[in-house]
Amino acid sequence: MSDAGGDPPNRISMWVVAAAACLPFACRLVEAGWVPAVPCLWRSTFGVACPGCGLTRSICALMHGSALESWCWHPLGGLCAAALLVVAAAAVAERTSPTARRRVSVLIHAVLRPATALGLTGLFVAVWGARVVLDALGVRWFRW
Repeated sequence: MSDAGGDPPNRISMWVVAAAACLPFACRLVEAGWVPAVPCLWRSTFGVACPGCGLTRSICALMHGSALESWCWHPLGGLCAAALLVVAAAAVAERTSPTARRRVSVLIHAVLRPATALGLTGLFVAVWGARVVLDALGVRWFRW
């Protein structure tokens, strides 16, 4: 049996679990004003919100139980939060049993397929385009 730092996939999965565990605390620090939010480099450069603008606040709102506010910050916040939970659960399951390790491996290979990655990227770009167009038309459904 290898140690936690043995092979790179185990090290990466443990970093993902650690990051997912710290996310609620980081959200709380930013909301309280103790830690300044990082400005969006895309918006600072081009003057238009990026495809991920509002995603962190969306996940924070979801953690506070406000699904509607989460949707207003970013429509894909719930999907990203679910993905973080799945990855964290998979990393923990991978360490518990060989059967879980095989299932996680199949799941990871399915998600990392180029078609899946391209589809998710297209979804982010489509949502971003819709948000930019609605904002240009004066429809204020979303916060930035």
